[in-house]
Amino acid sequence: MKVSVLMITYNHEKFIAQAIDSALMQQVNFDYEIVIGEDCSTDKTREILIDYQKKYPDKIRLLLHDKNLGGGGLYNELVVQKACQGEYIAWLEGDDYWTSPHKLQMQVDFLEKHPDCVSCFHPYLDIYENGSQEPEICKPALAASKKSIFTCEDLLEHQGLLDGNIIHLNSMVSRNISRDDLPEWYYQCSGAEDWAHSILTAQQGNIGYIDEVMAIYRIHGGGIYTSATAIKKLKTRINFFQHLNAHLKFKYNKLLRSKISECNYELCKEYAINEQFTEAKKSLVDCLLSAPLNRRVSRKKIFKLFVYLYFARFKSFKHDFSTETRYVEL
Repeated sequence: MKVSVLMITYNHEKFIAQAIDSALMQQVNFDYEIVIGEDCSTDKTREILIDYQKKYPDKIRLLLHDKNLGGGGLYNELVVQKACQGEYIAWLEGDDYWTSPHKLQMQVDFLEKHPDCVSCFHPYLDIYENGSQEPEICKPALAASKKSIFTCEDLLEHQGLLDGNIIHLNSMVSRNISRDDLPEWYYQCSGAEDWAHSILTAQQGNIGYIDEVMAIYRIHGGGIYTSATAIKKLKTRINFFQHLNAHLKFKYNKLLRSKISECNYELCKEYAINEQFTEAKKSLVDCLLSAPLNRRVSRKKIFKLFVYLYFARFKSFKHDFSTETRYVEL
């Protein structure tokens, strides 16, 4: 088996058929399987999967869990990966889909030609299900360098990775490497697992890049991460950067602490807007302690926020903070 398509799903009744169809439409010169972990959905997702499996018994394998495994789908993913038999693994969540019938062939060909690469990825298109924003192509600024091979250092030093997730799992095809030795903190980073996966993978080899949009990342209210509050997202990021910094033995301490500082600044604003002033003050202190000389967080804005929290609390200040452009895109 050359490729296993690893798919996880939970309450994706409206989307799962399109996801499976996009995997079935792949035009390849090798054998591949679709392994789907269904995490006890409360809608008709499981019934749809069973119907597909009956139509394509030689292509689709279902893992129908007896209970929800929790962890925001992370444990489901790990169980499914252990069941994958392919030399390579392609990730696809049940609420997203691929747009090119040549995706798998192109990425496998790339990895066959580049044995130094452990994985490769491509840009993807963000689609807002409620139509609140126009579709947006997500690709790394590193692509402007015309490089097709990135190292772990490239990804860490690239500001875009830390400001917004440029390597989404749905765009990745990787060699099927055991993940039995994952660090304990990985199991606590639901909401940042794509970043964690990318960095841990890049520690084992280079990451290839194909400059062609071949997947859709669907943003909708039922998404675990997209439906989370800004405060929860920022706390998830801070936790992730702290664990990652220790995991990398503080080799990139200055960079990661600056990101922790930026996240704490944004967290302070969110708390202030919600009039949670005790939490806001703590986050402001953490912002300054994490990276006192962080140039990306304006000293003027920090002073203004300090005045608001400790002396003023005027409505005009609150309006300014709520409309200010974020340093960290959520």
